[in-house]
Amino acid sequence: MTVPSTDSRPDAPSGDRGATVPAADPRQVLRLAMRVAIAMLGSGAQTDDVETAIDTTGRAYRIDPIQRSVTFSGIAISYDDPTDGHPPTTLLYTVPERVSDFARLAAASSVVRRIKAGDLDIAGAEGALDELVRQPPPYGRAISFAAPAVSAAGSTVVFGGAPLDAIATLAVALVIQPALSSLDRSELPPFFRTFFGVAASTLLVALLVALGLPIVGGLVLTGSLLRFLPGYALVSGFRDLIDQSIISGSARLAEALLLGAGAAAGTALALVAAASFGVHLSLITTGNLANSSGGIPTLAQSGINTAAEILTDTIINNPARKATDKLFGLNVFEIDPIISGSQLNPTARLTVGRQINNNLRVTYSTNLSQDQQQVLALEYRVSNKLSFVAQYEQRSLTNVTRNRDNFSFEIRFRKRF
Repeated sequence: MTVPSTDSRPDAPSGDRGATVPAADPRQVLRLAMRVAIAMLGSGAQTDDVETAIDTTGRAYRIDPIQRSVTFSGIAISYDDPTDGHPPTTLLYTVPERVSDFARLAAASSVVRRIKAGDLDIAGAEGALDELVRQPPPYGRAISFAAPAVSAAGSTVVFGGAPLDAIATLAVALVIQPALSSLDRSELPPFFRTFFGVAASTLLVALLVALGLPIVGGLVLTGSLLRFLPGYALVSGFRDLIDQSIISGSARLAEALLLGAGAAAGTALALVAAASFGVHLSLITTGNLANSSGGIPTLAQSGINTAAEILTDTIINNPARKATDKLFGLNVFEIDPIISGSQLNPTARLTVGRQINNNLRVTYSTNLSQDQQQVLALEYRVSNKLSFVAQYEQRSLTNVTRNRDNFSFEIRFRKRF
């Protein structure tokens, strides 16, 4: 049975929905769980994280188990207690649009943690979600306007572009940003928004090359187009599939392929138009990373490592951490990729351990290579500002000076500025 309709959406502020029901009423708890789920899914959360938040909310208020189903764009939750004499309660909601709003997602996750810790009753949780709905964007208009352009210029630098190439990329992105902002506020499907953004960027780069500016057109074009690639949708799709959320994962991958097709079509059309005027451009996918014989600049290597860590943490570490916690009781599991050396030789470092309580943590880490470097660490956190770390390290054979075994003790202070 579906709950009778109300005068407002379930994600509307609680003050707009009339009188509240008693805290023990399952419908109140389900509505709260639905509001949390809407805030998280609409901000870009993975489906398994949304389902975990629903379960956490239900258990915190003793409404367990809640039956829930979260897909790419829909949420369904239901509760049935055969002993209370009431019919089953079911809530359904379709999330019309999903954006990558990590500030809002972090705020929603914070509310869930406070609910789990028992810091919020139902009224308090509703109030916290009301504040979340009404809170302004974390960044001003100027920063939101300039950030994509700065990111595009940084991509050009990472691929080996000179300062003038980065400036040209920045200028192209700033010129098209007003049009992109207008399209984002329109009802135009994302495919056509991506198509227009990519085509306009390509034509502007072709114009700069035709004017004879001393820039590398391929590098400027590459930096200008990277912002339109659906990397987050692609990673999210694979993660949902790994977590066995087949419907949501397939939908996210389909979205990524569709947006990628829009980017490819826009680029191809603009390149053909530019070629008709005698301007020939091509994408640079590897960059000119060499700054000496066989070496790469630190900035480029750092960028590659950061990208590898983000992908590994999202696709591998998070699902694997849940599995190792259930099977072996190891709630610390990380694989950190390391790409270094003159030939960008890849390796990785494995870290396993357990957070015994809020203050005590034990970890063991080693390189996943023939030349291993093993570290056993015990950390005790006195407070958020002070912790003690005892560590044993068995160094790799290539870095041995006198003794491979090294013991250390650290006192760590944290200070924010």
